[in-house]
Amino acid sequence: MLDYPKDRIEVVVGTNDFWSGGAKYKIDKYINHENYNRTSFANDISLILVNRQIQLGEKVGLIKLPTEDTPGGLDLIIAGFGYIDNYHTRPKRMQKLTVKSLTVKECQESELKKEERWNPITDKLLCTYKDVRQGICQGDSGGALVHNGITSWNIPCGRGVLDVFTRVYKYLDWICTTIGKLPIPT
Repeated sequence: MLDYPKDRIEVVVGTNDFWSGGAKYKIDKYINHENYNRTSFANDISLILVNRQIQLGEKVGLIKLPTEDTPGGLDLIIAGFGYIDNYHTRPKRMQKLTVKSLTVKECQESELKKEERWNPITDKLLCTYKDVRQGICQGDSGGALVHNGITSWNIPCGRGVLDVFTRVYKYLDWICTTIGKLPIPT
């Protein structure tokens, strides 16, 4: 969920380097899901309208919206520039990791059950796991789960607890309806 003045946000495409490269785009508007809940992170999804059309090329392409839900047991890739330790160290290069998806039931029955009071696990969320000291960290929020997901929340930095992502598939109607109301940049 975006919660910053739009003039303080840039979209950068075409680079895996945190500090340099790529093309930068200003934000015209962002739209947070109207039912986002700051406490539980329910409906943790936003859309961004940039100030001009993004130029596609060798390092920048389109992705298709999902046509089916993500089952458990798949190998997926997470990627981001989040902290690489609990001391707020940022990586220079984008980090990626292959993780395993879990079913909603497996996620609900996991150690995240302790968080259920604040962060209930619903079918709109997708959990993944790799190993202790491997997973998402602060600064990865909004990053990619390369198979139809967006980084949502975690128990900080690879403590051996599942990571949680927003299932894009569950928001297709909201995405299409919202995009249909936006002006197209020229």
